Amino acid sequence: MNQWMYFLVGVAQGAGIEIGQGQITSKTVGTHTQHAAKHVLTGAAAPAFTPPGMPASKANYDEKYILRFPNGDPMKQINAKIKTANGMTLWQGKTGAHGETTLLAKDLPQGIKIEFLPD
Repeated sequence: MNQWMYFLVGVAQGAGIEIGQGQITSKTVGTHTQHAAKHVLTGAAAPAFTPPGMPASKANYDEKYILRFPNGDPMKQINAKIKTANGMTLWQGKTGAHGETTLLAKDLPQGIKIEFLPD
């Protein structure tokens, strides 16, 4: 018996196409538009794709953060604190004339949280 393997042709933002065994299977969690002689519609499905394991990042960074109000104006001379997702303080102080922090040089954080402090 001849076994065909599915080949994953493309995956992007929750959508993908599988081609193999004489079939084309497209999957999406959003809107789906397709042109073909025959359609079989079965509902939403996510593509079965597991990216290869990647080594943990050993990257360091040196960044200045610029804090802005929703209208885009810089948060000048504002007391603030930048923390990692697990609560470690990366920086605390007063922003500069353009809303910038001083240069931070640390291990790359998984996420940050910014707290605004009273004067």
